[in-house]
Amino acid sequence: MSKNFDNDDDLFTGKGFTPLRDDAFEKSPEEKIEIIQKHFHQIMETLGMDMTDDSLKDSPKRVAKMYVNEIFGGLLLYQSPLLKRQSIQHCILPKCRVCLNLTRN
Repeated sequence: MSKNFDNDDDLFTGKGFTPLRDDAFEKSPEEKIEIIQKHFHQIMETLGMDMTDDSLKDSPKRVAKMYVNEIFGGLLLYQSPLLKRQSIQHCILPKCRVCLNLTRN
């Protein structure tokens, strides 16, 4: 390994959970996709891409769906109506925001 390798401490926080804001579950996955799609469209335009081209016009939506459903898809499990309070009682993380939010409902 190179001596100049930057061991980025942000790769793993050691917290054991994903820090979430209190409003993390106020928007539906569909709403999040729509918001991300608009922002990614702007990013592509900023990069100078022709968004009228057939090969690019659906890319913002594909990227937004990838972020919500795949990259951060693990967060969707916490929104599932099938998740029961009993399963939350066994959370091994003290003060887990997701579990605390679910037990309040």
